[in-house]
Amino acid sequence: KTAKRDAGHNRDYWPFYQLETFIRYKAMQAGVAVDAVRPHYTSKTCHHCGALNERRKHAYVCTRCGHQAHADANAAQNVRDWYGLCCPVVLEAPLGGPHDPAPKRVREITAKAVM
Repeated sequence: KTAKRDAGHNRDYWPFYQLETFIRYKAMQAGVAVDAVRPHYTSKTCHHCGALNERRKHAYVCTRCGHQAHADANAAQNVRDWYGLCCPVVLEAPLGGPHDPAPKRVREITAKAVM
């Protein structure tokens, strides 16, 4: 049972390792430096006041100042501030995502069709 449990545990981390490997590979091709960030307490620390709180699944609510945010967005803002990134982190859903309505079909009208 230990081998099965350990195999399942390691499988959970594989996509993140693979993503990191791909990012490092592409960055090296482009001549861009990649720095690893220690994620400890990034999603438990309030981005506004710095208080340490527990997160509830994806929700983060600060007990000191009342700040509410998605835990990952709060963590991203902390990483930006703690590690001095030069530009703000913007979290936006791309157009045409799974929650957008299906695009409407557009018929192309040519000069021949009008005559």
